[in-house]
Amino acid sequence: MVMSSRAISGQMIVGAGTRRSVASRWSIRPLLVPALAVTIALGLVLNDPQHPNAAWLAALALGSFVLALRGPFWVLVPVLLTELTVFGYPIHSVGVAQRLIVLLVALLIATPSILRSGLLTSGWMLRVLIPSGLFVAFATLGNLLFSGDAYVFEYFRYQVGQIFALVLAATLIRDRHDLKRVALITLAIGLAAAIAAVWQHYAVTSAPFGAASADNVRGWKGRVMGFSGSPIALATQMNFLVLPVLGVLLCGSWRLNRRFVMMGMAFLILMAALNFSYTRSALFAMGPGILVMGLFLTGKRRLLVVGGVVAAVFAFQALEGTGLIGHRYYEDASEDTSAASHEVLWDVSISIAMDNPLIGIGHEHFEEVSQSYVNEVQASEVGPSGLGVIGKQRPHNDFLSVWLSWGILALIVYLALFIGTLRNLATASRNPDILVRGLAIGCVGGVIVYAVNSTFHNSMDSSIFLWLYAGVSVALARMTVIARRQRTERFGVAGYVPPTT
Repeated sequence: MVMSSRAISGQMIVGAGTRRSVASRWSIRPLLVPALAVTIALGLVLNDPQHPNAAWLAALALGSFVLALRGPFWVLVPVLLTELTVFGYPIHSVGVAQRLIVLLVALLIATPSILRSGLLTSGWMLRVLIPSGLFVAFATLGNLLFSGDAYVFEYFRYQVGQIFALVLAATLIRDRHDLKRVALITLAIGLAAAIAAVWQHYAVTSAPFGAASADNVRGWKGRVMGFSGSPIALATQMNFLVLPVLGVLLCGSWRLNRRFVMMGMAFLILMAALNFSYTRSALFAMGPGILVMGLFLTGKRRLLVVGGVVAAVFAFQALEGTGLIGHRYYEDASEDTSAASHEVLWDVSISIAMDNPLIGIGHEHFEEVSQSYVNEVQASEVGPSGLGVIGKQRPHNDFLSVWLSWGILALIVYLALFIGTLRNLATASRNPDILVRGLAIGCVGGVIVYAVNSTFHNSMDSSIFLWLYAGVSVALARMTVIARRQRTERFGVAGYVPPTT
């Protein structure tokens, strides 16, 4: 049956009106003034002469909870704003870190939406929630065996906060509309931090900071930190963003339109900030992450990804000594104290883990126990020895840290969290929607990068990004399975997509 042009036009007008009414209903414009007022009031209360920008960023995160009146997914905004800026900033008036306060407030507001979602017992959620819960149980039990109540409670509180982040991300992103809004807001926050980092590289005295200052950049020998408190934290933040952006670019249309150009520019700005952090492991970890992303692509896109990584490796070697790439990226344990100390700490960590494989030594006592292993580590005959860090620093490897702290069972469930997250993302990578598929494949790369980077740092003790990835994986897998069922019910054939006319 052929519809008249008048009928079609009428449907278009009705549809447009419906979209406008929905957009008006969910518009946040009426809430911007109240949110700003709350932010200003909190900023004055949290006044911190030493770190004024950090106090205002904390106030902005708390003030943005007002936007949750327009939809549950807005609760994620203060969580993401905190994690991409001053997550460890202590709010002195209550004696608690900003991250914990934000997560508690978010959970309090979002609890009705979480319960209504029905996701807490879904297969996608259980893949990541069960390993997370067991991980907290093993860690708490291990800490109870070796530490006092104060430390046990402090670390338990931190780990529960990670699970809160997982549940919030999994349950509050309900559909593509929510996903797009959250993705764009997250990208905007990350770009602000990245621009601040690039500014710090070129004009440190005039650049904005969060929980640091120009003196901190000088103390780190020119390594920038955006709105965070260290270049390592900045690198972790940029990795959390840059891989999903790349995933959307790889899966989307390659036409030179405004959207493609803007996403490309965002990718380059994030990469510039990552580069200027001079965190070697974070940059090098992108190679394995992007290669794994290539496995989810087909045809020329897969060839481009694999070829691009190979070309980058050759270019990195060819550009040594040209000044185009920071010299720090070429330093190894023979000439860099940090690299040498990592190797020493790994040797000690492996020895401790092998001597205490079942229940570990507790998370608090590595520095103390490691001192008895000094004689088992052979000092380097060339360059810095790194022995000076024994007894002063933690392992700089999350997987070894988990094993030696709480035993082999804790390591197994920690690895299961990665596997569950990747399984959900693999499901979502088959979604025909470019945004969902691109973010899923980008998050696969992000999880791999997180895993590789955390073999050189203590990311688990300072970041909730792995748990955010896990939560997002649940939301993406759910959307994919629902879309598949809807197509099956409509057309009678699983996975059938009707031809366009």
